[in-house]
Amino acid sequence: MSCTNVFVTGRIAASEIGDVLAPHNPGWLLTDFDEPAFGHPLIETARRASIPVAYRDWSAGSVKPRKGDLAIPANADEEEFIDAVIAWAGLS
Repeated sequence: MSCTNVFVTGRIAASEIGDVLAPHNPGWLLTDFDEPAFGHPLIETARRASIPVAYRDWSAGSVKPRKGDLAIPANADEEEFIDAVIAWAGLS
């Protein structure tokens, strides 16, 4: 990662989110599931986060994002996904 304010955790379980994120005090959270995972514990935990969350929207817009969240269309290619996150997070 070329940004000093970006921290990549790798795979974590939903029960580990608090322990992993607390020392870093993130301003936002990015999840990227490459296929639908409705009801997945990590997605449900991220949806309840007290910080903004960017995610791939597998609902095709039928589930409205919370204020401040970024719902990226599921069919966005890699470049579109990255560009959307960079703009949303103010990293450009």
